[in-house]
Amino acid sequence: MRGAFVRLLPVQRDDHALFVRWMELSPAGVLANGSQTSPRSAEDWERAIESGTTRYAVIETSEGTKIGAVSWQELAYPGSYLVGGIVGDGALWDTGLGLEGAMLLVAYLFDFENAHRVELVAALYNKRTLGFLVKGDTVVEALLRDFVFADSHHHDVIVCSLMREEYYAPFDGYQPVLRATSGSEKELAHARFHAHLSGEAGEPLRSLAETVTQRPGERITDVGA
Repeated sequence: MRGAFVRLLPVQRDDHALFVRWMELSPAGVLANGSQTSPRSAEDWERAIESGTTRYAVIETSEGTKIGAVSWQELAYPGSYLVGGIVGDGALWDTGLGLEGAMLLVAYLFDFENAHRVELVAALYNKRTLGFLVKGDTVVEALLRDFVFADSHHHDVIVCSLMREEYYAPFDGYQPVLRATSGSEKELAHARFHAHLSGEAGEPLRSLAETVTQRPGERITDVGA
């Protein structure tokens, strides 16, 4: 999965040491986990990624630097997912790179995994994630009081979600990055096909194929199982 500035890649064995650096006992790890957790080794991360129910992909910049990761986990039913993400280097926060990685993951879940609902959770001290959630199309579903513990204090958490119909409702000036066809071309193709079936068109069906363009794209096999 590739965006304008980053792409999502499968987790390789050498990446497990990066997870230790990004996630364990670091400010980024506290933001991602919602709490200060006990350190895990690269071997621990390898076992967790290979055998756990949470799946991961690495965020790599167009320059080839691996800067963080995204995660997704199936919830109550197929098509319902909890997603998360982390950018390990604080110097890269507020650059939009982590945001694009998260958007690529959400796009993948809706476009390739037929997601119906995507859930996002953020502690109320995480101003960057909160800023993304309140400005986007997500709906705040719940406030979990004193749900996480960090820096010797309990903190509230909000639960947000994005439904399939909300994701596929583009707003002015925005076209999701992974759309393979445009809405206007699909409407024209449908109209021509209907006219052909009704005997009102003299064009052969091959004209239909010329009205629909599809950009070549990368499948999630590039992200990994």
